Amino acid sequence: MHQPRDRASRQRPPRPKERPVAFRTAYTPLYRDADESGRVGTLGLLAMLQESVLGHAAALGLDHDDLVRTRGIGWMFARYRLAVARKAAVRVPVTLTTWIYAAPGARFLNNEVLVEQDDALVAAGRVESCFYDVRARAVATPEAVGLAPSALERDLGTAPVGPWRDLPADPAPLDRVRTHTVGFTDLDSFRHMTNLRYPGLVVDAFPSAVYDRLEVRDMEVHFLRQCFEGDRLDVLRADGVDASRLPALADAGLPPSVGPAPRPEPPSSSSVLVCRDGQVVAAALVAMGAPAGSVGGYNPLVSQ
Repeated sequence: MHQPRDRASRQRPPRPKERPVAFRTAYTPLYRDADESGRVGTLGLLAMLQESVLGHAAALGLDHDDLVRTRGIGWMFARYRLAVARKAAVRVPVTLTTWIYAAPGARFLNNEVLVEQDDALVAAGRVESCFYDVRARAVATPEAVGLAPSALERDLGTAPVGPWRDLPADPAPLDRVRTHTVGFTDLDSFRHMTNLRYPGLVVDAFPSAVYDRLEVRDMEVHFLRQCFEGDRLDVLRADGVDASRLPALADAGLPPSVGPAPRPEPPSSSSVLVCRDGQVVAAALVAMGAPAGSVGGYNPLVSQ
């Protein structure tokens, strides 16, 4: 005859704390991803960052198109920051690793992203996004779409790209370097200009003579307003910005104590603004450096 167990012995052992796993995916860059160098630079790497974030969302059951169709809520990107150690080779697989960092109660989420090729870090990035309620024209909370707190990984910290910064947004001291009229191929499913078109305008703010000797090492882009087909955009640029004097954004949900210490800022950066009718729609800060393998120069992911 079995002896009755006391109450404590009948209790189930505690379940282990749910540990979210960083989302990893493999991708083989193609020639369509490359720039004029035949390697994958800023724009190709930014596209990988965004695809990694959207793939992670789908894995969490929060696919953008499904959310729009079923709830009228979609992912909206607010900021990108990319630090580049070197350009990636085409036809050689890369590994994309991403995880979500969000401060408790935050409406904006930060996807930290690492891009690796041949077991070496190619680039690191951060994509800030939110859930946008199309009908209410307002930012929805993660809880509104069922994003469980267990999916938000804080112990992994942040990618080594430094904090979000308060970028210059005054067009007065900048020089206009080019114009662009938004066309059909610029549009996304919301019928406004897709986010990845803005970094293209930023890259084109510099002539090819600059890229003959330098590469983009650090780019941060903030999206401030939407643009639509037919809008005429002015691209303005000013060089010689001291990025070390730019304060970190206090409301970004990324405390300075989280993650590795940021790398030193470059000695000089360029401010680029995209404007419509004198109103800033996107702001960017760009730092250049010598090509990978060169002696000296600024590289945010390689010890100086």
